[in-house]
Amino acid sequence: KSDGVVVVTKHAKDEIVKRTGITADKIVVAPNVVEQDYASNQTIEEGIADHYKGDFVLLYLGDTSERRGLVTAIKAVEQLRNTIKNIKLVVVGKSSFDRHLAQLVASLKIADQVDLLGWQQSDLFPSYIAASDICISPLERNTHHDTTYANKLFQYMALGGVLLVSDCIAQENLVNETETGLVFKDRSVDDFVSKTLELYNDEAKRSKCAAQGKLVIAQKYHWNKTGQELVEYYKKGLIC
Repeated sequence: KSDGVVVVTKHAKDEIVKRTGITADKIVVAPNVVEQDYASNQTIEEGIADHYKGDFVLLYLGDTSERRGLVTAIKAVEQLRNTIKNIKLVVVGKSSFDRHLAQLVASLKIADQVDLLGWQQSDLFPSYIAASDICISPLERNTHHDTTYANKLFQYMALGGVLLVSDCIAQENLVNETETGLVFKDRSVDDFVSKTLELYNDEAKRSKCAAQGKLVIAQKYHWNKTGQELVEYYKKGLIC
């Protein structure tokens, strides 16, 4: 009954058309990207970088509910610590699932390798990204995750984060298109471990992915560019 529908990916648009049968021109895609100058407007807190100096940091930002896939990441760290002696998983975010994550960390005896920091001020996000070696989005696959972007992906890329993401369709396509990291099979601890080691052992690849992220944000995935379709949609009066 709506005059128009706004979604964040083409995948969501296609899913809605297929499921509801409404005409595709009622749907506008407006990805939830960052501002073009997002990176240049941030202040880096050197204390955070100093705290993790010497660690190989896997960073997760955002909601920590079960479907976000952190169980996979934590179990992977238990294996990775045998090869990457200085590995550290840093989780910035919270949810009602945090107690279960803490229990898992304790049961695996990897408290020294995992920092569950809870929610932090958003202006500290760039500092954590700057202190990281790999930025993760290990979402468990479902229709929602297959057809949306986590905003953190664009924050990661804008600040030169190297991405490791699960194979939820939208984020897999984004990472493959932009060449900003690697993709692992969702909920596969072994594949998470394998892809992490691939990035760990290839510093040149990490440098290339980091540079690519900054480039694609500057050239394509920023609000001034991706928001134009939505602006034109409003101008046409299709949304009142």
